[in-house]
Amino acid sequence: MSEQVFFISMEGRSDFFIENFQVREDVPLPVLASSESLSKEDITADNIILGMFRVIRDNENDENIDYYRDFIYTVKPDVDAQLTGAALEAENNGDYADAIDIYTGLLRLNPESPEHILNIAVCYNEYSLYLFDKGKEEIALQMEEQAFSFFKILDELAEKKNTCSDTDRKSVV
Repeated sequence: MSEQVFFISMEGRSDFFIENFQVREDVPLPVLASSESLSKEDITADNIILGMFRVIRDNENDENIDYYRDFIYTVKPDVDAQLTGAALEAENNGDYADAIDIYTGLLRLNPESPEHILNIAVCYNEYSLYLFDKGKEEIALQMEEQAFSFFKILDELAEKKNTCSDTDRKSVV
C-alpha cells in the first residue's frame, strides 16, 4: 500500500499550537498516511512533517513552502541530520532512488546547503557507477550528468563562499 498525503483544514483553529509552533488557520496541513484513508491516529507532528516534506520535495513552487519550512525547522530542528542519515543508509543499501528522493527533499528544504548539494551529487555519481557496472549505460549516463550538474553548482558555491570541501559530507553514526 502506498503512502498518501492528506490535507487537513485548520480553519477556526486560532491560537492552536503543534508542539511549539503556532499553526495558521489559512494553511491546510499535509499529513502523510500509510493507508488510503486518514485516521485520527495518523495526525501526529511527525506525519505532518513528513507530509510537508513530501509536498516540498514534489512541488518546490508550492505557495506554502516557506511556512512548511518554518514549521519543520521549529518542530524538528535536527531534521537535516535525521534525514541525511536515512538517505545515507538507503544509499549504502543500494536504494539509490530512495536516497535521491530524500536528498532532493532536503535540498528543496534547504537549497543553500552545500552539504545537501554534495550529498546528492555523490549519490548520483555512485548510482551512475552502479548502473555502469550493471551494463545500463543509457541511464548511467543520465545519472552521471545529474551528478555533474550538482558538482558544478557546488563548485560555483565554493567559488562564491570558498567554504565547502569533500570533508563536509556527513556520515551515519
